[in-house]
Amino acid sequence: MKKILGVLLLCLSATASFADTEQDFIRQKLSIESGLITWTPTQGFGPIKEYRFLEIAGYPEQAKQAIKHARQNGMLIGLGVGMAIGGASSYIYSLSLISNPTNEIFYWLIGGVITMVISPIPVLAAVLRGKWMPLEQAYAIAEDYNERLMKSLVATEK
Repeated sequence: MKKILGVLLLCLSATASFADTEQDFIRQKLSIESGLITWTPTQGFGPIKEYRFLEIAGYPEQAKQAIKHARQNGMLIGLGVGMAIGGASSYIYSLSLISNPTNEIFYWLIGGVITMVISPIPVLAAVLRGKWMPLEQAYAIAEDYNERLMKSLVATEK
């Protein structure tokens, strides 16, 4: 009876240890969620930034390039927003000049409209540039990291 109880306890502790390892893996694993235009890296159940994905996977130089790329995208978006605000301001100013019609109204009006019309171009360029790393390469990195993670978790379990 004592032997059966001992074997049962051993099996239960091994099952609990495996469950802990599985939970650790799920919490730490890297995966990729693919969208229509771009992809999103995740760790466990939450999204992370592309540079963080690369740092976790062990690619610090690529992470620096991803940060640089993200900053450039941010500048493009800022440029587009600034152009829209500037164009709207020019257009509104031209409307304030209507009470005293001159050629100046035309310049402010046309300048404002043109600037507002082209302001989405840099924003669209940033969106289309997407992430620094191609999707296929990100999948390969996540797969490689997850294999190394599982091996290290299993090794620490023993």
